[in-house]
Amino acid sequence: ADPLKGLVDGGTFILQSSLAPDEVWRELPTRARRTIRNKRIRFYVIDAFDVAKKHAPDPALQTRMMGIAFIGAVVANVDKVSAGAPRDEIMAKVRAQIAKKWGAKGEAIMDANMAVVLDGADAAVAVDYDGPDLATISDLAAPLPLRTVALSAQMADCGATCASASGLFDYSYYDL
Repeated sequence: ADPLKGLVDGGTFILQSSLAPDEVWRELPTRARRTIRNKRIRFYVIDAFDVAKKHAPDPALQTRMMGIAFIGAVVANVDKVSAGAPRDEIMAKVRAQIAKKWGAKGEAIMDANMAVVLDGADAAVAVDYDGPDLATISDLAAPLPLRTVALSAQMADCGATCASASGLFDYSYYDL
């Protein structure tokens, strides 16, 4: 499916990636870059996994904390959510929601979750696709991925018993 489908002009798109914003832009399919530029979408990249790893001691908790990091990225960067309110006011409202959800577990749990929200807000980096470095590559074809579903099937060494990878993705979205 197209993750940009339904985004309005001037909307916000936040993408999880460990890559730098310029690398993410280069890796996006040409069609996605065109849509982002034409709709003037505010595009952010966050490594929510990295944020979560800094705060969570085990992998299961890290997965949950990724979502908490995204909350920070969203409340800090999506106009419809923040409605132009100052950051301190927004974060106070987030803390109130955290208190409703986890308040019974104690102040330390609330503080830990709030720290992830704040780090998530700070970790979201805008992709400056109008900047001179990225504007010139907007219409270039994206490089072919090195890691694909076929590679995963090959590594699993399951031969004909593996289900076909076709149908997993909307290949019309990608410029392959």
